[in-house]
Formats: sequence, C-alpha cells, structure tokens
Amino acid sequence: MADELAPEVKKTERWGSRVGVILAVAGSAVGLGNFLRFPGVASQHGGGAFMIPYFLALVLLGIPICWAEWSMGRYGGKKGLHSSPAILGVIGRGRWARYLGAIGILIPLVVFFYYSLIESWCLRYVWLYIKGGMDLGADAGQFVAHSGDVFSKVAASDANGLFRGESLSASGFWVAVFIMNMWLVYRGLTGGIGKFCEWAMPAMALCAVIVLARVLTLGSPPAAAGRSVADGLGFMWNPRWEYLAQPETWLAAAGQIFFSLSVGFGVIINYASYLRRKEDVALSGLTASATNELFEVGLGGMITIPAAFLFFGALVAGQSTFGLGFNTLPVVFEYMGPAGRFIGATWFFMLFLAAITSSISMLQPVKAFVEEALGVTKGA
Repeated sequence: MADELAPEVKKTERWGSRVGVILAVAGSAVGLGNFLRFPGVASQHGGGAFMIPYFLALVLLGIPICWAEWSMGRYGGKKGLHSSPAILGVIGRGRWARYLGAIGILIPLVVFFYYSLIESWCLRYVWLYIKGGMDLGADAGQFVAHSGDVFSKVAASDANGLFRGESLSASGFWVAVFIMNMWLVYRGLTGGIGKFCEWAMPAMALCAVIVLARVLTLGSPPAAAGRSVADGLGFMWNPRWEYLAQPETWLAAAGQIFFSLSVGFGVIINYASYLRRKEDVALSGLTASATNELFEVGLGGMITIPAAFLFFGALVAGQSTFGLGFNTLPVVFEYMGPAGRFIGATWFFMLFLAAITSSISMLQPVKAFVEEALGVTKGA
C-alpha cells in the first residue's frame, strides 16, 4: 500500500528549505537531554573526565549513525516512503526488516507522551513565575532543605503548595500542550514543524544566553562556604581521572550521545525522507549534530552545573536529572531576588521550547506511518 501512495505523498510533503530541515532535526535532538540529563550525567561521572568518552562516542558512534539514518531516510524518500517500517523494508528487502522498523514508531510514540507531560510542567513553572506565585520560603541558610520540595508541589494539582490562588491545574496545562503538539504536526512540515522550529530554535538560544549570562555573574551566597562560579566551571571541566577506569562512565557517555542526538529513534529517518534530491546529507547531518552539541555542552552544561555547584558544592553529583533543573535551579533563582522571577520564567520557557521541538519530532513518524498504512494523503 505504501508503494501505491508513494507518488502522491512525495508531491505533497517536502521541507521548504535546508535551514528548515536542519533546525527541525536539531530541534528534535535539542531537548531535555541537553539541559537536564547531560548536566546530571556529567556531574555524576567525573565532570571533565566524562567529556573524554562523551566526545569519543560523538565522533565514533553518534555522527556515523546519524549519517547512516540521514542516508537511509533520503533513499526511502526518493521512493516516496516516509515511515521507518516502509524504508527499512525496502532497504532490508524482507518482512523482518519492516518489523525492526516498527521500533521507529513505537519508541517515538512512548517518548512523545513522556515529553508532553514534562512540557506541561515547564509551562506551569513559567506561568507561576510570571504571576509571582512561586514562594519557596527559603533563606540563604536553607537552600538544601527546600530544594527537594519544589518540583513535587508545582507538579501537583492542589493549590496549597508553591502557588497562591492558582486556578489552572496541572492537567489543564497538559491538555493545552497536547493540543499544541497535535496542531503543529497536523499543519505539516512547512506550515507547522518547519516554521515553528525556525523561530523556536533562535528563541531557545536567546533564552539560554540570557540565563547563562546571569549565572556566570552570580556572586557567592552566604551559605556557599566561599565557592564561586569559577569553582563550578572547574567542577564541570576539570577531569577526575579515576572515573575513566569505571565502565559505567563510558556506558553513560555513549547512552547520552544516543539520547541527545535522537539516533535510533526513527526520527532522523523520517525527517530525512522529506529531503529534496540534491540535499547534502553529510553536511546537513553534521550541522544538526554541531548545533545540538552547542546547546548541550556550551549552554546546558554551562548553566546548570556551575549554578548548582555554587549553592550545593560536591552534593550536586548526587542530584538526579530532574533534581538539577526542577528543584535546584528554582532555589538559585530565588537567591537572585526580583530578577530571579524573570530568569526563572526564561529558563523554564527555554525548557518548554526544547521539549516541544522534540515531542513534535516524535509524533511526526507516527503520522507518516498512519498516512502510508491507511492511505491518508493530507500534506503540509
């Protein structure tokens, strides 16, 4: 059935520009893994020592697999195919290859629901910061005591936590986010995903630079025992060599690369299938990967780890992935005074953009599969 539909699908679905597809693929990769998972994993596995297997995994695993997926996707697109089961079925020339390709539908669908929930949390944080409803009640000597309570109260639906007179429930934010995702994917590549990523990615970068600038100019709080932002940068970049002897460090680095670049998810194969015939997949893939690394190492790590280390010292290594972003940083923003309200809203709006550019990329392969399997030919 996919072969019968191929000519029509091929005519209606194409990226509008090279910039659009690069930003869309980069948007699928730049997500919560860059700003939440990477800082947590790096701090738990030796800081600068973690960077060595991390960059090795990027060069030896991430980029080659990324190029392979770009090539497979463009090959399938030339035949009018856009779902990973159909594309792998053509490449593998067999039923089992199509079954393997089904992973590229199931994993993105599961991740989509996971991401959409986190997007609702991020959006609710933004709303609370804008309304002035965040009330941590922490002074300079109580940072650690209060940091563990922030997320559980904001993510809850009751109105007795951190927010005063809040009428919007957590479920309401999730419904709004779910509809937004569905609408963007329904609009198609050029009118929905591509256009959204073309402004969302620069906006995300601007938000990250604003937060980074404020973090790098933080003074030492009274409870910081003389620590400075420079000490936090040292914690991130100075290698603790003993971690290189631990297999967990190398496995964590490889896992972070797979998660961060979205390789093996079926997303790149789907996005690349809409490329025009003359597109350079090597250059496009490398550009998207480089953009992802800029956000992950240059922005995500530089924001979260130094700020968290400034307030918590070596205890930051024991923080979970969500703990750093959702519990620790709100306490840091509280220390900033009135300006912290703006910085907090900016940080969580950036996380929201990072999450939604990823979640729509997870929903698009499912849409392509439904179109090919059921004969739906709605284009962009």
